[in-house]
Amino acid sequence: MLKSIAITAAVSVGVAAFLTNFNIVFWTSVVFATIIQVAAWNIFTYYNNAKLAVEARTIDDKLIEELGKQQTQLPCAYCDATNTVDIRLDQPVDFECTDCKKTSAVYIDIETAQKTEPINTQLQEILHGE
Repeated sequence: MLKSIAITAAVSVGVAAFLTNFNIVFWTSVVFATIIQVAAWNIFTYYNNAKLAVEARTIDDKLIEELGKQQTQLPCAYCDATNTVDIRLDQPVDFECTDCKKTSAVYIDIETAQKTEPINTQLQEILHGE
């Protein structure tokens, strides 16, 4: 921070020294040059922050889009040929069969189930007395 203040002061003094050649008061020029530098820096910082926010939002949108994609092997509804299909949860999913070229729709049914323990785990607990 001290370095930034020193640079700002040096530039302001340099501008003021130059403007004294045109009969402009030194201290008025120093204050004016300092205000201009601070304002320019704030505008620059605001612009960069806005630009970074837009880029971050774009990256987040792409990430969410990619997270919504999954692939699975599905049979064609017409010829039963296996096709690799991108599954999207945010839009309807259709695919064209690679063999018969007909379009099939994908319907996704999501259910809940009770969580159970695998049988092998229960058997090991019984055998080891846990």
